[in-house]
Amino acid sequence: IYGFGNEVAYMAEALGLDAGELIAGANIRYPRPDLSRPGYVGGSCLTKDPHLLIHASTEAGYAPRLVPAARRVNEHLPERAVRRALRALEASGRAASTANVLVGGIAYKGRPVTDDVRGAASGVVANLLRGRVAALRGHDFVVPAGRIEAMGFVPVDLERGLEEADVLLLLSDHPGYRQLTAATLRERMRRPAIVFDGWGLLEAELAGAGNVEYLRLGVGR
Repeated sequence: IYGFGNEVAYMAEALGLDAGELIAGANIRYPRPDLSRPGYVGGSCLTKDPHLLIHASTEAGYAPRLVPAARRVNEHLPERAVRRALRALEASGRAASTANVLVGGIAYKGRPVTDDVRGAASGVVANLLRGRVAALRGHDFVVPAGRIEAMGFVPVDLERGLEEADVLLLLSDHPGYRQLTAATLRERMRRPAIVFDGWGLLEAELAGAGNVEYLRLGVGR
C-alpha cells in the first residue's frame, strides 16, 4: 500500500500533477482501504521484512513479483530526492561540489517522535552525497549528535545548519520543521533557497514563495 502511494507520486511528478490531491480525491467516499500518502518507507521492520518474505517464499518454490517491485519503488525515493535537488541547484548556476547541504530528519520517521535511525532515508542520502558536496550537515530534534556524525553528517542545530546552506532536504515528518518560514530560509540560506520536502510539511508556507525553489515529493512542474 505504501509502494503504490509512492508510485502515484512518481507518476504525478512526471505528469505535472499533485499526488496529494489525486490520493485525497481517490479516498473520498469509497468503501475500501485508503491509498497511502507518499513518503519514505523506513525503519528496522519495513525495510527488512519484505526481503525475509521474498527469501522464504522463493525457497518454498514461488518467486514473488509484487513485494520486490514495491520495495524497489520505496527504496528509490532518497535517490530521486537527491537528483531533484541537485538538478535544481545546477539550474540555479551552482555546482554540487561547492554546495552546502542540510539534511533535516535523521531518524527514519518524525511521527511518533523517535531517535531510531535504522533503515532511515538519511543514511542513503549520506552515501549519495558524501564527497559530492562541499559540506553535508545533519539535523534532528532527538537523534544524538554522535549518532548523526557516525552516519556521515556534521551535526548542527537547525539555525546553524541553515546558515549559508544551498539545499535543505527534509526527510522526516517531525512537526518541529513546520516552524520554518519563507522569511527564515531567505534570510539564512543562499538564494534561491532550494528545499526538497519529502512530506509536504512546508507546502502552505513555501509554495509560490519568492527566492525559494520548493520541491515536494509527488508534485511535478
